[in-house]
Amino acid sequence: LLVSKELGKHLLEVEDLLQKHGLLEADISAQTERVQALNAAALKFSELEGYQPCDPQIICNRVSHVQTCLEELQELAAKRRKELEDSRQLWTFFQEMEEAEAWIREKEKILAAKSCGRDLSSVAALTAKHKAMLGELGGRRALLHQTMKKGEKILAKKPSAGAAAIQEKLRQVCLRWKKLEEITGLHQQRLEEALSFFQFSAETDDLVAWLQDAYRLASSDDFGHDEHSTRALLRKHRAAAEELEK
Repeated sequence: LLVSKELGKHLLEVEDLLQKHGLLEADISAQTERVQALNAAALKFSELEGYQPCDPQIICNRVSHVQTCLEELQELAAKRRKELEDSRQLWTFFQEMEEAEAWIREKEKILAAKSCGRDLSSVAALTAKHKAMLGELGGRRALLHQTMKKGEKILAKKPSAGAAAIQEKLRQVCLRWKKLEEITGLHQQRLEEALSFFQFSAETDDLVAWLQDAYRLASSDDFGHDEHSTRALLRKHRAAAEELEK
């Protein structure tokens, strides 16, 4: 069991192997106590005076041999645990990178399908959603950075058969992430342009409406029917003229 080269082909399999190895370690620990108790009992026979049922040297050799076998077993168990933990680290890296790629693909689809709105209110709503996505992007960027550091640590430990696969995965995800950030930046730029356009459009609509009101007031044929009504119309006209200057 301890000299097995089976290290798992994916994360779930490695976790299962580690669980089984933990049970084996617990068994070794229990047997260690038993062996030590038996060795202590055996050594007492080598210290008997008078009648000795067995040559003391044979007992000592036997105890030494059993102790050596136990230590070798413990060393094999430690080595096996390290190999399994290294394997778990590797497959955790690949799984996290796969999750990052899936997340990037999902955001790429969302950005590809997004419009820039049809009016000021829809653009404002889309801008708010995009801002939330930028926050999500920042959090995912931090997670991806941590995962990439894990991959670099695995590569730094020692060259392995999986080194080329790790390097290729790092390269692919880096390129895909860079592309996503470019697409996100372009979408933000389009939203800002749409917002600017619809704000301009809304302001010109307001201006046209005001001009129509001002035109109606300025082109009116009503000059009042007495001094009081004429003064009131004059005040309105002066106010309109001041607003026009503004």
